[in-house]
Amino acid sequence: MIIEQKNVFSILAYLVIIIIGLKLSSSIILPFLIAFFLFIIFLPLIKILNKYSVPNSISTLIILLIIIFIIFLFSSYFISANEDIIRNLNFYQNKYQEIIYKIILFFEHLNISFEWSSLIKAVEPGKIIRYITNFFSNMGNIILDISLTILLLMFLLFESNTVLKKTSYFIKTKEGENKIDTFFKNINRYFLIKTFTSLLTGFLIWIILSYFELPHAFFFALITFLLNYIPSIGSFIAAFFAIFASLLQLKDKFVE
Repeated sequence: MIIEQKNVFSILAYLVIIIIGLKLSSSIILPFLIAFFLFIIFLPLIKILNKYSVPNSISTLIILLIIIFIIFLFSSYFISANEDIIRNLNFYQNKYQEIIYKIILFFEHLNISFEWSSLIKAVEPGKIIRYITNFFSNMGNIILDISLTILLLMFLLFESNTVLKKTSYFIKTKEGENKIDTFFKNINRYFLIKTFTSLLTGFLIWIILSYFELPHAFFFALITFLLNYIPSIGSFIAAFFAIFASLLQLKDKFVE
């Protein structure tokens, strides 16, 4: 009985040590996980380039240039869109209050009353400016995380030819090798399907918002594309942002 209690305490102590270690190394674990998933996504492209006798260093350089170009393109557009949103912040605030006021009138006609002042104060120009300011003040940390992620990804890409071999060496069975290969194929298939559906959803959002001549249609389509990678709730959040942005930017007749 005493031995069992000691084993339980030992396990709990190990768990505490592991949790503390994960907490202290969280700044490294997250970039590593992102780099690993990017590695899995680009692994089929590496295999295709290897079939055409492209050196591993060249294929790694091509993928890194693609990623850096995408990051630069998206970040430039995000900064431009954020600056425009800040310039029109008062307009969005007034439109928000107008929508809330009309919702209040609608509920009052139904003899339903509630505390509406908190709704109006929920979105204030000062709060939004603080959020955006904090985002840009943390840009240095974001760039550092991106740089660390790219370095880790570069290491994985350079070792792509030996990663599966080393993994199979530890498995040491043909069945284990097949399971590892199936694991990577299933993840690639999942991300391929997820990317296709995210692109389709983002494209539809862009078409709808562009049809109503709403500003920043591409911005909200891009947000929808990124959030759609979050299972289940991501699509809901993306739809909420698109609908809320439409209400703020549509002509007055749509909210009368």
